[in-house]
Amino acid sequence: MEEINKTGDVANTGNPVGAPNVSNLPLLTEPKKKFPFDKNKALWGVAALAVIGMIAVIIVTLNPGNVLSYLKINLPSSSDKAAKGAVDYINSNLLKDGKTATLTGSSEESGVIKISISIDGQSFDSYITKDGKLLFPDVVKISQN
Repeated sequence: MEEINKTGDVANTGNPVGAPNVSNLPLLTEPKKKFPFDKNKALWGVAALAVIGMIAVIIVTLNPGNVLSYLKINLPSSSDKAAKGAVDYINSNLLKDGKTATLTGSSEESGVIKISISIDGQSFDSYITKDGKLLFPDVVKISQN
């Protein structure tokens, strides 16, 4: 437990007799983690995700039918598909003698889809349901509003 140092003084090492002196050995430390967990960064990340989620919920709630327009994705709408399907039906079932109808435009009007078609240079307006199951070749307007 005691040893004589270079100056000749007796020093107490605190080690039992015969035990090695480990006071000069380097201390062992924990190895560094590759991805240390920072609670503050994690909290900011969760808060940012919560804000993004709330914004998405507000957008969908305020305008549920037009969510993809915010993402700038131009997918064909169901009215476009219905309009093309109506023109295909007209060409294959209603027109004869090699005449064909061409779709020149479509829009939603009064809960149905108004399609503008051209047959041999003449323009016609017809109407179809949004699901494309019913075709109205002509319409009678009841009100001007």
